[in-house]
Amino acid sequence: MEERNAQEVLEFQGISISKPKVKGFYPAFDLASPELISVFITTAGIEKGSNRKKGSGKIVSR
Repeated sequence: MEERNAQEVLEFQGISISKPKVKGFYPAFDLASPELISVFITTAGIEKGSNRKKGSGKIVSR
C-alpha cells in the first residue's frame, strides 16, 4: 500500500477539478497474481514464500 500524490485526484490533465481549499488523500495498492509473489515485506521483516494460501508466520529477517 502506498500514498500517492494528492494532485492525482484533485487535477485532470493539469487542470484543477476541485475547489481551491480542498485537500486530497489518495491511498492506493496494486494487485498481483499469487504465483508472482515470492516474499512479503512488512515493517516486521521479510517472510519468504511463494503461492501460499496461509502464511507460516516465520519472519526471516528484521
